[in-house]
This record gives sequence, structure tokens and C-alpha cells, in this order.
Amino acid sequence: MRGHDEIIRMRLAGYVPSMVFWQDGDDDGFWKEAYFTKPTKYVNPETGHRHLVTESKEAPSSLDLRFLVNLSVVCSTDGGEDRARKIVESVRIVQPEQIIAMAGHFQGYRYITDSAVIFKKGGEVECHSF
Repeated sequence: MRGHDEIIRMRLAGYVPSMVFWQDGDDDGFWKEAYFTKPTKYVNPETGHRHLVTESKEAPSSLDLRFLVNLSVVCSTDGGEDRARKIVESVRIVQPEQIIAMAGHFQGYRYITDSAVIFKKGGEVECHSF
């Protein structure tokens, strides 16, 4: 897992990111490195969005995701709907504000969503196929 240290430091300093974007999978697309090597000048350092990256060999249930409590998380995975469900179930335990996990694939630089698994605090897990 990459990116969690920055989110933890931010939370310990009393700040809350507006959103966490989680990229999961083994695609070596440009986005994985871009998130960590080219900071966006438009992101507020105290409240702006943050990025998290995992690979398919990492089991979502084995990750310590407590830093995601009360946050909104949007995840994209190339591991299919089953992987998206595992991610949502692992995050749901720590009570995020919401999590949307999209399962899909890349066509060049474009991400095509095949299905989405959604959980909002106080609700049930929903799955939508496209």
C-alpha cells in the first residue's frame, strides 16, 4: 500500500482530506507514478484529496484502513467485481462516510467501468453493473 502515510500524518495534524482516491491493481498505467511524483498545485494541503495505491497481491482484509474512518473513498480496481466487493467490505468495517469501488479496465488512458459496489454510512452494500 502506498499513500497511506501522508493521509495518516494529515489526520494526526487534525486535517481531513476531502476525498481519498484509491487505485487498485497491477496495471502499470501512468497514473500510479503520476499521483506521487507530480503533485497537483490545485490541491489544498490541509483539506484536498489524497491518493492510495494497492496491488492485487495485497489482500484488502489484511490492510490497516483505520485512517479512512469518516472519509469518502472512491476506488477503481482492475480485479473485477469480486475484488471491488472485498475492498468495500474491508473499508466498511472502519465506518467511512462512503466508499464507491468501481471494477473496470483501461483502454489506453481511459478507464472503463464495468460495475460499481457502493456503501454509504448507515446503509447497505449495493452493486450496480453497467
